[in-house]
Amino acid sequence: MLFNKVLNSCVANRSIGISASIIDFMIDKKIAIDYLNLQVLITTLGRSGLWTKAREYYKSATALGFYPLFDGKTNPNILYIPSFMSEVEMLMTIEQFMVLNASSIQLQGGCNQSPQIVLKRMEQDNAKSKDSYHASAERLFEASRLSNPRLFIKHMTVNNMNEEVYTFDSNSALKWLNENMKWASSVWYFH
Repeated sequence: MLFNKVLNSCVANRSIGISASIIDFMIDKKIAIDYLNLQVLITTLGRSGLWTKAREYYKSATALGFYPLFDGKTNPNILYIPSFMSEVEMLMTIEQFMVLNASSIQLQGGCNQSPQIVLKRMEQDNAKSKDSYHASAERLFEASRLSNPRLFIKHMTVNNMNEEVYTFDSNSALKWLNENMKWASSVWYFH
């Protein structure tokens, strides 16, 4: 509790360096980390252009069970993104999905079937207003604008769970893979 209180204070004061040191220590010593503090730090790092460190903490958070880990059973055509994620977390989830499904995406490049994103409604969305879920859709579009090169996504439909479904523009997905596969594969392949 003590480390999480100190971390909370550092995150609230936007002390990125100290927050990062505390999280490094907590991960090293296997001290439970409050997800909200880790989420704020990852988002702050990404927004500050410190993507390497943001991706490192995202991977640590995935290993700690805070994010879904994609496996061989994942449908290579559908990416489920929880609505509670920040735009930075969404972008890293998209990057991971693109790398792990690169061969499928490249094969489909000339086809009409592009990968889809389902913005997953969470229990918190039911307790909050409809604006909360709408804001998550805005964060998804912001995530696509943060990518380099930009990934273009478009709204397709609403599924039977009342979740928004989007699709990747296949040309932008292929361009992203061509320009980023070398570094992204070393970051997102989990060993």
